Amino acid sequence: MVRKDHACEQIAFCQKAKGEWYQTVKIQNTKQVDPNSEPSAIEILNSFKPFVEPTQFLKAFNRLAENLQLRKSFVQLDPDMRRFWVETLE
Repeated sequence: MVRKDHACEQIAFCQKAKGEWYQTVKIQNTKQVDPNSEPSAIEILNSFKPFVEPTQFLKAFNRLAENLQLRKSFVQLDPDMRRFWVETLE
């Protein structure tokens, strides 16, 4: 059985060009997150700042700040899907 944190480290090593993104993924996957907590959802969103446009970041922030169920769902998504959601908000 492969440990999740070890697998994330191997991916980060192999993909040096995207090293910052993989470090973010590793941190998000290893943290215990309470889906009811607004600060946790916003902390996760803050980790995307270097990777998304400021307008998309603010759209996501506003949506998460307004809706508890959306915060819970956002926290449950895997990091790639979180980023996709932020990037595709209209």
